[in-house]
Amino acid sequence: MEKSRGIFFLSWPEVFQDGVEAVGGKGWNLARLDRYGFYIPAGGVLTARAYQIFAEENDLLEDMAEITQSVNIDNIGEKKIEQKLLLIREKIKAGQIPSKIRDELESGLKGMGLLGEPVAVRSSATAEDPAQASFAGIHSSFLNVTGWESILEAVKDCYASLWTPRSVAYRRKLSLADQDVLPAVVIMKMVEARAAGVAFTCDPQTGREDLFVINANFGLGESVVSGAIEPDTYYLDSSAYFALPRLKAKKTGAKQGMTRTCAGGGTCFVPGGDMASQQVLPDGNIEKLGLLLARVFESLGEGEEHQDVEWAFDGRDFVLLQARPVTALPCYTFDALKNKVQIWSNGNYRDAVPMVISPLQRRVMKDSIDTIQYTSLSEPGYPVPEGFQFSRLVKGRLYCNVSALQWAYYDCSGMLSKDFNPGWGGHQPVIEIEDTDPYKGEIGLERQRRGMKGASLIMEAAANASGTFAEVARSVESLTGSENDQQTNRGTFSNRGTFLLLAILKLNNIYNEKNNRSKVEDETTKKAE
Repeated sequence: MEKSRGIFFLSWPEVFQDGVEAVGGKGWNLARLDRYGFYIPAGGVLTARAYQIFAEENDLLEDMAEITQSVNIDNIGEKKIEQKLLLIREKIKAGQIPSKIRDELESGLKGMGLLGEPVAVRSSATAEDPAQASFAGIHSSFLNVTGWESILEAVKDCYASLWTPRSVAYRRKLSLADQDVLPAVVIMKMVEARAAGVAFTCDPQTGREDLFVINANFGLGESVVSGAIEPDTYYLDSSAYFALPRLKAKKTGAKQGMTRTCAGGGTCFVPGGDMASQQVLPDGNIEKLGLLLARVFESLGEGEEHQDVEWAFDGRDFVLLQARPVTALPCYTFDALKNKVQIWSNGNYRDAVPMVISPLQRRVMKDSIDTIQYTSLSEPGYPVPEGFQFSRLVKGRLYCNVSALQWAYYDCSGMLSKDFNPGWGGHQPVIEIEDTDPYKGEIGLERQRRGMKGASLIMEAAANASGTFAEVARSVESLTGSENDQQTNRGTFSNRGTFLLLAILKLNNIYNEKNNRSKVEDETTKKAE
């Protein structure tokens, strides 16, 4: 007999079907993670509709409407306004959850084996976790909630958190109507975390998009999320030609304490301890988590929208607790372009890659073109910012930061921005450069030297092209098997794009190896001099 579908409390597959307007941002993203095969805790979502019925049956709608009319960004800090908000929160906490909602929630949790088990009860507002407004830390969540009555109280506390001065001020600041931000509630099994934290598919401090950043501490992730301690920080290089993210650098934090579950429910902070000086995750697990981040970026972010991920490690596996878009990323660019408008264009790119790029090929295609742009400037000796990316994907199409490219061409070898379009193609706007004589003075001589070296490298590459491509062909053949295995491998690699990816990867490796050898030789020459 087929199980009846929930109305108020939905399982993860049902949450996925109903979407963000019914279950909120946090619940929707968890359902997507579940749908795409990630390991998340058992649980589900009490829908926003349940909150609406709760408000109706407890006669709260009139009070809420009065707050909507009377509270604005200018008077939010006034005592009488704070008193109004306190009163509505107290009414919500004193309210009764209707029996039809209670019964379905109880039955749902029992069916999942969660009734009587410790759970996390977390707010999931309907306007929460989009790219424009994360609502991070605005609404309440409760960990290690034990017992049926405690779960009901935690649900009402989540409802009440919608009406704190901070929550209302946040909505007013973003011009979000109160009726458009309704609280659903995620209820899921507590993870017995040996380690936990947050991770980003970019560097949120610098804006670099070629790095993953992981913050970690022992115990629950609350100590990391709240900023109560200095966590371990791990940096991974996510460049596509490495195939898998590689550990690049790490810093062992002071970890002044850790958050643990308490026997009677809730959590507690335990100061210090012998583990403070230890690295939270071994290197192998850091890279394992890095692979999960790459998958989340591709799945939820579609390779375009960077993700902020909460995770836990239970001693055996990594469990994902939340994922949402990164909402504020600093602009990582050349010093001369900071705080200036960035021009993005698919001119030139659309000639070579005119269609939407297949998800299989997007990451490698983008990083390969970026490698070409980067090394064409760095090889002649120009100091491109480390890890800078000239390209980005927008709805599956490749775009170039022509502001950065125009400046780099000018500062590297003296090309004026007005000469950019004839060489690059298209009709892009040009950046304003005050100095119209790029070759004067010592810096002008350096630009001339780099220009001549760049021309020399192009001629050298042309002369060596046949040998380079022969090496690529041999490498692709070795990857796909011997001639006797070609028919089998063609079944596996039937898409011509796959052969192209293998060739691009090998070209990147060859170029990087030569680049590294060249740098070593240059450093050796400088030391000898």
